[in-house]
Amino acid sequence: MPVLQTVQGLVLGFMYPGKRRYFQQQLPQTSARETGWDMDRDGIRGQGPFAGAHDFVMNGPTLNNVQIERIVQVIESGDSAVKILQEKRAAGAEVDSSERFPPPRCHPFTRKQLRGRIRDWRHDRSRALNMFWLLGPAGVGKSAVAQTVGEEYKASKRPFASFFFSRPNRRDDPSTVIPTLVLQLMAQIPDYKRLVTEIFAADPNILERDLHTQFKELLVDPFRALHSMKPFEHPVLIILDGLDECKSREAQCDFINLISDHVRLRTNSPLIWLVCSRPEWHLKRMLSDADFGVQCRRDEVSVDDEEARADVLLVLRDGLQDIQHRFCDRLPKTWPGEEAITKIAKGSSNLFIVVTTIVRFIGDENHGNPDGRLKACLEFMERQSSSPSSAPNLFGALDLLYERILEDIVPSELPAAMSILCLRILYPGTDLCASLHANVLGLTSSAFYAALNGMHSILLIPPLEYADKYGVQFYHASFQDFLRDRGRNQKFLQAWNTAYCDVTTASLRWLKPFISTDCSLNETNEKCHVPLPPISWPSEELAQQAVLDQVRDIVERLTWDACCQIIPNDTSSVLTTLEAFSEFDFCHLTTSIRNERQLVPFLNWLDEVDESGTILRRNPTTINEIKLTLKIGISANILPVNPTGYRLEFVSSHTQQKPSMRTQSGGFFLGTGKRSCFVRILPEEGSNERSFRNLSTREHLGTSLRLRF
Repeated sequence: MPVLQTVQGLVLGFMYPGKRRYFQQQLPQTSARETGWDMDRDGIRGQGPFAGAHDFVMNGPTLNNVQIERIVQVIESGDSAVKILQEKRAAGAEVDSSERFPPPRCHPFTRKQLRGRIRDWRHDRSRALNMFWLLGPAGVGKSAVAQTVGEEYKASKRPFASFFFSRPNRRDDPSTVIPTLVLQLMAQIPDYKRLVTEIFAADPNILERDLHTQFKELLVDPFRALHSMKPFEHPVLIILDGLDECKSREAQCDFINLISDHVRLRTNSPLIWLVCSRPEWHLKRMLSDADFGVQCRRDEVSVDDEEARADVLLVLRDGLQDIQHRFCDRLPKTWPGEEAITKIAKGSSNLFIVVTTIVRFIGDENHGNPDGRLKACLEFMERQSSSPSSAPNLFGALDLLYERILEDIVPSELPAAMSILCLRILYPGTDLCASLHANVLGLTSSAFYAALNGMHSILLIPPLEYADKYGVQFYHASFQDFLRDRGRNQKFLQAWNTAYCDVTTASLRWLKPFISTDCSLNETNEKCHVPLPPISWPSEELAQQAVLDQVRDIVERLTWDACCQIIPNDTSSVLTTLEAFSEFDFCHLTTSIRNERQLVPFLNWLDEVDESGTILRRNPTTINEIKLTLKIGISANILPVNPTGYRLEFVSSHTQQKPSMRTQSGGFFLGTGKRSCFVRILPEEGSNERSFRNLSTREHLGTSLRLRF
C-alpha cells in the first residue's frame, strides 16, 4: 500500500465520524475503501496491514510531510472559513432567523396571482431571465411575499439563501451580504462548502476584496463549476429583500449590476435571483436606461388594482375575526359589522402596512378594549377623509395612523416614549437590549414599559424576561421615516426635537463621570471625580461593572451624534443642550474619543448654535487657558485654515498626554472655566506642512470641518 494512502487513512481513521465523512469527500482519492482504514470503537477494521489492530503505538514512522501539511491545512481551513464568514455575516437576515420573529408573511389567500407568477418563473426550466425584480412602494407587502416564497422553497428542501435588509435593525451593510448568503448555501450543499473551503485556504483574505471579486469567486465561479460537473436538479434561489434599505445607493446599484451581468452573460449557473425593493429613482433609472442593460423579469406590486383591494379586505376581515374570537367574552359574534370593515378598508389606501397596524392596534391585549380602539380607528378614518391634504399623499393614511397611535400615549409618558424611540433610531445596533436602552436614559423597567404601552402595534417590544437579550424593534421602517420627516411629523415635531435634547443630556450624564475616572490632574490635589449615576434597571444576568461597560460603549458613540440632530431654531432645546455642555468636562476629552473626526459634526453644530461663543471660542478667558497656550507655545486668536489633510489634538492640564511637536495651523478653546481644553488643528501625518501653513486663515476646513471665526 502506498505510504501516502496509509497516512491519509490514519488521519481519517482517528477523526470522529462526521468529520471523517467530510474529509473523505475533501480527499476522495484517499477514501477508506482505497486505504483499507476505517475506525470503529473496537479498533481499525478493513483490509489494510493493521486490520483489527487497536491500542498500538507507532515509533519513528517515516511520513510524507507535504501531504500531511496539506491534510492539516484542509482541516484547519474548513473551520476557519466558517469562522471568518460568521464574523462577517449579518445576524437576522435569514428567512428563518429568530431575530425577525414573527416575520411578515402572506395570508394563504392573498397575493395569489403574484406568488403564482413567481412560482411559475422559478419552475420554468426554459426561463429566459434568471432575475425577477419585484418593485412596489413601502407597506404594500413585498417583504411578506419574499418571506412566503422563501419559506415555500425552504420547505421543499431545495437550496436557497436570503438576505432581508432592514435599516432600523442595522441589517444594511453591503459588506455582510455575500458572507451571509455563502454561509447559508454552505450549510445546504456539501460540494459547494468544499469549494469555498479551498478558496479560503488559498486566499484567507477573500472577504477583504471588492464586492465584484467576492461575488464572482464565492458565488458565480463555484456554482458554475459544480453545475458543469453535475447539473443541479433544481435552481438555487437567492432572495434579496428590501434592497433600497442597503446603506448606500452606490451599493444598491452595484448589486443590481452584478446580478444583471451574471444573468445577461447566461453563464452555466443554477443561480436565480428574486430582488424586492421600493421603486427609488436610482433603481428605476437602471431599468429604464438602456446603458445599464438590466435584463430581468419585472413585476410591480400595485396598490390600486382589484387584487390589492380584495387582499387588503381579506386580511382585515380575518384579523378582526381573530380579535373577536380572542375577546369573545366581551364582543358579540356580529362584531365589528360590515360598515366598520368597509370604512377601514377604504381608508387604508390599500396598504397592507396600514391594515396590519390597525389590526394590531385594535387587538392590543395590553389595552384589552378592542371595541374602544375600533371606534378610535373609525374616528381616525373620518378625520382622514375630511383632510384636504391626504388625497394626493399615498402615505397620508399611514401618517395619520401613526399620529393617532402617538396621541394615545399618556401625555406624562410622551417625553420618555419619544426618547426611547429617538435613541433606538440613533443607535440601531443589536447590542442595545431593552434593559441597556432604559439604563442609558435613566428609566426603570416599569417606566420603560409604561412609556411604550401604547405602541405595541408599531413596535416589537420584548417581554420583561427577555429584556437583557433583545431590544425594541420597529415593525416597519415607515414609522422611523415618519418620525424623522419634519414635513410629515408636524404634530409631534416639537416633542421629537426635545427627544434629541433629552437623549443628549442623558448621554452626557453618563459620559462625564466615565471620563473623569481617567483624570491625571497633578497641579493640585483636587483630582476630578464625578460619581456615576445609579443603574436604573439592574441586570439579573450581568454584574454591575459589565452593565456600566455596556452603557459607556453606547454613550461614547451616541453623544456627539444626538445633539447634531437638534435644529438650530429650536431655541429651547438648544439652550438646554448648551447648558448641559457648559457643565461638561471637555478637559478629559482625549480619553473618550476613539476617532477625533467623529467630533467634527458636533463642532460644526456647536459653532452654528453657540452664538455667544461661551463653549467654542478662539480667545482664552481664564488663567488656566492662558497657561495652555503657553504650554503648547502659541499665541491666542488662532484661526482655523483649510488644509488638504488634518487631524485634531486635544490639549488639557488634566491629561498626561504631551502636545505634538508638529506645526499647528489653527485651534480653538472648547468648554468653560476649568473644564475647557484647547483643540489643535494639525496636518495629517504625511501631509505637506509648508502648504498647510501657507493657506488663508479665513478659509473653512472644507466640508468636514467648517468653523467660521
